[in-house]
Amino acid sequence: VEDTLYNVPCQPFMRESDVFHDLFSLPVLVGRKSEGQSDEEPVLLQSVSKVDFERLLSLLFPDAGIDAIPTTEEWLSILKLATLWDMPKIRERAI
Repeated sequence: VEDTLYNVPCQPFMRESDVFHDLFSLPVLVGRKSEGQSDEEPVLLQSVSKVDFERLLSLLFPDAGIDAIPTTEEWLSILKLATLWDMPKIRERAI
């Protein structure tokens, strides 16, 4: 995200989003690592801002950062990504 490499578990993304579930379930070519399984093959999130992504991370991983989303602006960031990545439970919560 914006030339920053994040190293986070894929399970919360797979659990919340069919988009990520499908991405991480794709077959892998022999001798290659799948996208998102190493620093050399990261998942590139081109149209996402760091601030929006970090706000979503604070919701997915509350123990690692802020436990509450206090502002409407933060919830709008989360809503935008939840809609983009088809995360219905998170989208509903943000609304």
